[in-house]
Amino acid sequence: MASRVRTALVGCGSLGRLVHLPILVSLPGSRLIAFADADPHALAEGAKIAPDAARFADHRELLTRGDLDAVVVALPTALHVPVGIDVLAAGKHLYLEKPIAPTLREAERLVECWRASDHLGIIGFNYRFHPLYRRLQAMIRDGAIGNVVAMRTVFSAATDPLPEWKKRRDTGGGALLDLGIHHIDLIRFLLGREIRSVSAQLRETHSEDDRVSLDLEIDGGIVVQSLFAFAAVEEDRIEVYGEAGKLTVDRHHSLAVERRPPRVGSTRAARLGLGYRGPRLREMLASPLLPQRLRAPTAEPSFRASLAHFVAAVGGLRAPSPDLDDGFRALEVVAAATRAAADGTRVLVSRQPGSAGGTAGHR
Repeated sequence: MASRVRTALVGCGSLGRLVHLPILVSLPGSRLIAFADADPHALAEGAKIAPDAARFADHRELLTRGDLDAVVVALPTALHVPVGIDVLAAGKHLYLEKPIAPTLREAERLVECWRASDHLGIIGFNYRFHPLYRRLQAMIRDGAIGNVVAMRTVFSAATDPLPEWKKRRDTGGGALLDLGIHHIDLIRFLLGREIRSVSAQLRETHSEDDRVSLDLEIDGGIVVQSLFAFAAVEEDRIEVYGEAGKLTVDRHHSLAVERRPPRVGSTRAARLGLGYRGPRLREMLASPLLPQRLRAPTAEPSFRASLAHFVAAVGGLRAPSPDLDDGFRALEVVAAATRAAADGTRVLVSRQPGSAGGTAGHR
């Protein structure tokens, strides 16, 4: 393999042009040599960002290049499996944007193909690489708030026009697949535990599954409540409750992990609601996240960190994680939640370790 990983992008839609192309063009250790999109306008716009890269209207033609090491796929969800299989069959390493697929049956096909190959299959759960979430994971692991007893998460998006494929569940749309699957993965990542069961409510206001609430039970008895919504206030917040305090990250506004003690206190300031003032200004200004956020596409540094990790993994410098199995496990929870909402019951999420053939059953 060349000293720099030779990469390509399949999918030059708005996210591809706003995030993936600019990062891949400038990423140390990577050289973007090609990109593909069936839309001529997307190709032309992509050429303005990566003028030296070869352009293809058909991703299959791109995959015939012998000088290509790895491919990033940023297409609508319904195309993830067929294109991902094409990438692996062509002998290239795969970075696939989340979610892995619209359905478990389709995801199983891709996972089986990946396991039969000798190549990496990474899922784009980029928030695992956000500095605050990595710090939050370390604080939980190191016992900063003692034993974790509960979590509460919210991921909602402001009112913006949605592409047609994001409005329908069968093409990979809905707040559960588009937003919620990030938090489902983060729950597993932050706690280092699997989700055992779920009850859910799904509502359709402007599109399918655009109002979602989940009640999750985690191994060890931890309970999690989550809300996901389109056409609402923009918010991405995780709160972790422990026996010795509480940890909070607001991805849009936090510059450090907020830690609160287990008791408010009985001082006059506490009684007036002034007992906790949050991080001090000096601490916030000293946060390494601030310059990262200022430089990052869409002010989200985890995109670059996630793609950099993929390139390093292809070069053998990092562990290949999160992989397609993590993508499958998160999708299993989505499938169980969908069934729970339809049946009005709590559904178990179960699978054999290392197998893509899990099932969801009633409890």
